[in-house]
Amino acid sequence: MIVMELRVHRSPIRVRNKPFEEKRRAEEAKLWQTEDERYRAVRTLKFLIIFLVVCDIFHGADDYAEVNNITTPIPAPASRQKVCPIRK
Repeated sequence: MIVMELRVHRSPIRVRNKPFEEKRRAEEAKLWQTEDERYRAVRTLKFLIIFLVVCDIFHGADDYAEVNNITTPIPAPASRQKVCPIRK
């Protein structure tokens, strides 16, 4: 006796409902728009973090130089130098 297997492929019935299709497409467009905005926000955040890290590195280098007395004093202009009247 031969037993045959019957498989029924049930696919969802597609009803072409124009308002539903338009609504679905509008939702997909909103989804893409939010993904673009999210991508922009992440890119901006990455830039901001890198910028702050670089600024912190340079600021830290200045602090390191000040703590270890590596900075060289910049002489004031001649017009601003205080002249002691007794030593003239």
